[in-house]
Amino acid sequence: MSKKAEQLYTLPVVYTEELVRETEEQISVATDLLEDVFDKKADNSNLKNMTPTIIEILWSNFSILSALNKELEDPTLHVNEQTQEEEYIFLEDIIYSLQNLLVTRHYANIRLNRLSYSVSLH
Repeated sequence: MSKKAEQLYTLPVVYTEELVRETEEQISVATDLLEDVFDKKADNSNLKNMTPTIIEILWSNFSILSALNKELEDPTLHVNEQTQEEEYIFLEDIIYSLQNLLVTRHYANIRLNRLSYSVSLH
C-alpha cells in the first residue's frame, strides 16, 4: 500500500490572529451567558432552553483554540509570493478539523441569534 502525501494549506497570519481573538471573545461571552443560565436569583427560564447551544458554542470555540494553539506553538511560516503576506502552513487534517469546527460554531451561533442572543462583541 502506498501512503498518500498529505496536502499542505496556508492561512494568513493576520486572519489566524483574528480567528484566535474572535474565538477567545466568544468563549468569554458564552461563559458569561452560561453563568446567567445557572444564576439562581435571575429569571432565566428562557436561557435554560439555550443551554445545549451555549455548550456547543463553548465546545467548538475551545476546540478551535486548542487546535490553533497546538499548531502555533512551533509554527511553520512562509511568505506568499503574490500578496507578500506571511502565512502559516497547516496540514490538511488540521484545516479540515478547523473547517468542521467553524461550521459547527457558525450554525450554533445562528440558533442562538434566533433566540435574540449573541456571543459576538460589537
